[in-house]
Amino acid sequence: MNLGKQQICPDLWLLTRSRNASVIRFKDLLSTYHFKLALHASQYHVGEVHLSSITDSLITTLPYRWQHPADTKLQTAHFVKKLPSSSTGTNQKATAGTSQPHSSRGRPNAVVIHQRKAIEVLSLDTGRRLCASYPIPKDHTSLGDVNNDNVIEHVTTFFSSEPVVQSDLTPCSAVVISGGKILFRGSVCRPASTFGSYFSSTSGEDLRVESVPVAPLLVPSPSGRSGLLSHLSGVKFRRESIRGFDSVFVISSGRLTSFGPYGEFNWQVRVSIN
Repeated sequence: MNLGKQQICPDLWLLTRSRNASVIRFKDLLSTYHFKLALHASQYHVGEVHLSSITDSLITTLPYRWQHPADTKLQTAHFVKKLPSSSTGTNQKATAGTSQPHSSRGRPNAVVIHQRKAIEVLSLDTGRRLCASYPIPKDHTSLGDVNNDNVIEHVTTFFSSEPVVQSDLTPCSAVVISGGKILFRGSVCRPASTFGSYFSSTSGEDLRVESVPVAPLLVPSPSGRSGLLSHLSGVKFRRESIRGFDSVFVISSGRLTSFGPYGEFNWQVRVSIN
């Protein structure tokens, strides 16, 4: 005589059925809200756009700098995405997630998350990602539109203990990379010379090892600064038209170095380390 499972052990059968139902409901829940629970670069969801279409909006949330877990932050922003060029050749913009033209200013519609390895942009209304994560490929790297060209630059340092991809990079260098190419570079370990570091050979100071490199600080470049060339020539070259960020680097010996938006040397000082 064949008995059903519910007849052999009704309590066990009911418990198993209840657990299975719970699992199914839980899976359904994950399926519905997985875009909120798993923010990985390999996952793409409905409504996401390519990073290039919202770069202008992303730039307004920079600079990015992450040195410590306390630097993880949330901020709201108004994101718009570029629409395909019209027949007149002009670029249009639309509020992120819509197809209607919209001003670049408006109520916040996005949440921007600065993390150690990436920048995430989520819809404020739905929690869905508006674009793929913007990756930070190297630790202790700061991001910003350094020279105001609507391109995100990566500002970082290279030391002798790190693998250097570009063979022309000397150790202990400040490096600003734009679009995969070096925008400018300079030494942060040696006293700066009038003609920069390109005419100096590598010294023992360049081979120092930084156990904990510090992410560069990006600050708005003062428009009234005349610069080293003006100081040497006696002629005032105003910089009102130059907008962007100065990059400030520090090493463990206490030496601080500042470069302007186009790599011009600003200053270098050494502070005492207790």
